[in-house]
Amino acid sequence: MPRLLVPWFVLVMAIATLISVVMTCDPKPPPWPKKDPNIKPGTEKNPVCNNHQWDPPPKGAICGENGWLNDFKDNERFGFIIDHQEFWYGPNECWVDCFKKRPKYGDCKIFAVWPGKECAKWEKIPTTRDNRTTPWKWYEPRCFCNLTKEW
Repeated sequence: MPRLLVPWFVLVMAIATLISVVMTCDPKPPPWPKKDPNIKPGTEKNPVCNNHQWDPPPKGAICGENGWLNDFKDNERFGFIIDHQEFWYGPNECWVDCFKKRPKYGDCKIFAVWPGKECAKWEKIPTTRDNRTTPWKWYEPRCFCNLTKEW
């Protein structure tokens, strides 16, 4: 009789472990902000504001680009801003937070956004990013439009 219980016990434990893992996994991260399909695309001469971001982005601006910093020392060199809030929906919300919390400082020059995970802000634009794919994207404040302190 005990021999028959061992396989059942193992099966029950495996199912319980699987359920535990599924229940504790992070939910699917929120999507990147999408452009409103009803708004016609802008041109370089006449950009349009679509979902609080310029379309097309300003020339030379880093707007939604991938890339890793090449060195951990870059956090110090480019002025990583620590504000201990790590759950963000997306780039619009990250910029609004910089705009609302730090307007006197003017130190939020660029930020890396990982939707639903993190909004990392820097005082200087990193010049040593590579272009490898990352789960986060980089944005400069000039990528955004129609943001106010009340938004």
